[in-house]
Amino acid sequence: MKKLFSLSLLVLGAYFSVLAQTAHMHGTIADSNGNVLIGATVYFPGLEKGAVSDSKGKYEFTELPYGNQQVVVSFIGFETETQQIVVNSAEIVHDFSLNEKAVYLDGLVVTAQKREQSIKDIPTAISSLDAKFLENNGITTLDDLSEYVPGMQVQLQSPNNPGFVIRGITSDDGSSNVEPRVSVFQDGVSISKSRGSVVEVYDMERVEILKGPQGTLFGRGAQIGAVHFIQNKAKNNTSGSVAAGYGDYNYTHAEGFFNTPLVKDKLFVRVAGIYKKRDGYIENLSGGDLNGKDTKAFRTSLRFMPSDKTTFDLIYNYQHDTPPGTAFKSGTYAPAGGDTDPWTFADLEAGEDLGVDRTVWGTTLISKHNYSDNFNLTSTTAYREFDSYELFDADGTAAPALLLAEDAFGKQFSQEFRVNFKISDRFEGFGGASYFYENGRSNVPLMTNEQSLAVLMSPLVAPTVNASILTPINQVLAGYGITDGMTMQSVPLVTDGVPNYVTSLAGLITNSQYLAYIASAYPSVYSMLTSDVAESHTESYTNYGKNQAYEFFVDGTYKLTDWFSLTGGLRLTFEDIESSFSAATDPDGNNGTLGFARSAGLNDLYMPTDKVTESDNYTSMVGRLALNFKVTDQLESYFNLSRGRRPNVIQFEMVPANDGTYTSTYEPEKLSDEIVWSYEAGLKGLSKNQHLYYDFAAFYYDYSNFQTQTVDESLQLVTKDAGNATAYGVETSLKWQINRIWQLFGNYAYIHARFDDTDSDGNAQEYAGNTFRLTPAHSFSFGFNCTVPLSQSVAVFVTPTYNYKSKVYFEEDNGDDVMQDGFGLLNFRGGVSLPKSNLLFQGFLTNALDEKYIIDAGNTGRNFGIPTYIAGPPRMFGLEIRYSF
Repeated sequence: MKKLFSLSLLVLGAYFSVLAQTAHMHGTIADSNGNVLIGATVYFPGLEKGAVSDSKGKYEFTELPYGNQQVVVSFIGFETETQQIVVNSAEIVHDFSLNEKAVYLDGLVVTAQKREQSIKDIPTAISSLDAKFLENNGITTLDDLSEYVPGMQVQLQSPNNPGFVIRGITSDDGSSNVEPRVSVFQDGVSISKSRGSVVEVYDMERVEILKGPQGTLFGRGAQIGAVHFIQNKAKNNTSGSVAAGYGDYNYTHAEGFFNTPLVKDKLFVRVAGIYKKRDGYIENLSGGDLNGKDTKAFRTSLRFMPSDKTTFDLIYNYQHDTPPGTAFKSGTYAPAGGDTDPWTFADLEAGEDLGVDRTVWGTTLISKHNYSDNFNLTSTTAYREFDSYELFDADGTAAPALLLAEDAFGKQFSQEFRVNFKISDRFEGFGGASYFYENGRSNVPLMTNEQSLAVLMSPLVAPTVNASILTPINQVLAGYGITDGMTMQSVPLVTDGVPNYVTSLAGLITNSQYLAYIASAYPSVYSMLTSDVAESHTESYTNYGKNQAYEFFVDGTYKLTDWFSLTGGLRLTFEDIESSFSAATDPDGNNGTLGFARSAGLNDLYMPTDKVTESDNYTSMVGRLALNFKVTDQLESYFNLSRGRRPNVIQFEMVPANDGTYTSTYEPEKLSDEIVWSYEAGLKGLSKNQHLYYDFAAFYYDYSNFQTQTVDESLQLVTKDAGNATAYGVETSLKWQINRIWQLFGNYAYIHARFDDTDSDGNAQEYAGNTFRLTPAHSFSFGFNCTVPLSQSVAVFVTPTYNYKSKVYFEEDNGDDVMQDGFGLLNFRGGVSLPKSNLLFQGFLTNALDEKYIIDAGNTGRNFGIPTYIAGPPRMFGLEIRYSF
């Protein structure tokens, strides 16, 4: 027994002696190519011991106990390595080699054809910006999209007045009775009406932009393209993010979302919101500032999954915009102590009252039931409203001549039923029916001091309207036997920034003897010319639009072989269009005294009338036919032929009575629907490892009954048939995720879009040979994202971008006074990411070179010979912090 006890003690002593031994373990951590990794973590979970590799990639443990030990090695961007190490000697040298995590491009799966597909399988030009790309590049507003989508421009005068331009075609008509050319969709629901289409880009799953006629996929309004915002829906997890930022011009930014299950695996909720405010970058001497931003938006979404086959998504969106006024600065008259440079201070009357007050809200219910893997039904029900008021100074000076506003309201309801099907592995597609109803109005009041308006109407101040003013006056005088004609003296609207006034039209007559002759021979005319013009006068016109549309559609793809497929679609539309118009006199009884010059009766510009209405029914069909040929597994080519349509326009034209009463009547005018035939061919490539995506497209458009905007003699914004037009061009884009550190992206577009020399009848056209407005012939952008991990806990990143646009005209008459030469903008975004702390610190610098450019020119002032200009944003910077969980 004693021997056994002694032997046990000996064994235990030896065992504890081994346990008491420690080893010195060290080595190097590198990637599979032998490059050392700095800041990688080596961790023994059983011992709770850890070390971090140094600047040479080396790690070290000085007292590592003997025995079998598990070790975990990790580094950001690499696969985590777990090994068993036998520690049985005093000195252990052990190197680790880590493999990079698979890196690939995001946003390659799209739903443009109402089903999930690879972007390279879509037989039309499409750009997809995923959530990661949107966040990395700080894209939160519509005009930010322009930098990253070839052939697309977005102009934002204000959130009430956007302009979408795709391949040279502008969609910016805010009238209630005119349909846009570019459809804007939010989770499958049209938000296309101009005054309600501006939404903040936040908490998005992705944004898809399709070029060319998309009527089959997106309805009657997608004549030349569609922009589809796909918002994040509620998910079955708990997650969230909050961000805050501050910058120059008192830039303030707050944004965030929170997602959580309410009932396990059944009911989930997601709440997201954004707030952005920035002072205007143009000072207004009359008070306040101009060209600023003030937006609040939030979204709530619920997802209910009563079974594995059925899903309901209920989404509510709300946005309120109250930015300061738009700087329509005169290029003719300088403010006191200033100049006509669009980028310096202005002096616009109404001061701080200028601006926008706009509210947009909508509710959408999307229900989907999967009857089988190859057959499902989706129902989308939506209601939406916008209510917007914008006050702006149209003459661009301190003079109280043209203070205008727009008070717009619209509501819409839509219901769509869509069946998606798949028949064998050869044929799949969708079909369905929809109903769309909208009712809107746009009221445009003019608030003027006639003593200033009369000056504005004098010939040398307003050379473009001489004939419209002097000819009617002389016609009136000719009726009294005065045939030698009347001329007006040149009176500037302002002198040294101070407005000029005349108390009567006689103050503009150049010859006093002429006035004396009229006084003696024609006292009634003399009385009209010498009567006091009003110091305060208000009048307005209102256009109304009410539309109902029933649509039936089908679209599918048949795979003829493994390498060749055919896609076709049709959409049949029955629509009932009703258009109305009215014009009102001053509610305070201050009748206008200048209306005789325009046959406007008791008003100065708009002949008063009760509401007049005209309606009609139209039936139309649009469609597409596309061929897709798989060159290799990674490269596909396509050709498509499609027909696009912009619905007919019903409007009212003011026709002078010509009976000596200085009055007019309003006659209905119906414009034919605008038709475009599109021919497009392209290539799309996607590398096998999904690191590289590239595309190329060439297109040709043939337009008939091309509709363009103009301002008539009564300053109403009307649509006119400008005849035939042609557009052609090429586009290309590239995204390349080179490795976990580098991502490159870029695009280029060439567009030749012009009015034909003659119309379909061989007659010369008014805008023959002119370039479409807001259409640069050349545009490109490029940039990269570089993310460098310094350790497991720290990474730095930088994203510079540069975009360029060649010369553009802002009006279709292509005047030299309404153009912008080519220019480029350089932007930077960069910062530090702390992955373990879920923190991100970043800064941004936009227009880094402080490029001076304008975003619009001409406007209402140009119709009086004094064009106004809106300056583009100067250099701006800011800092932001984001926490995610």
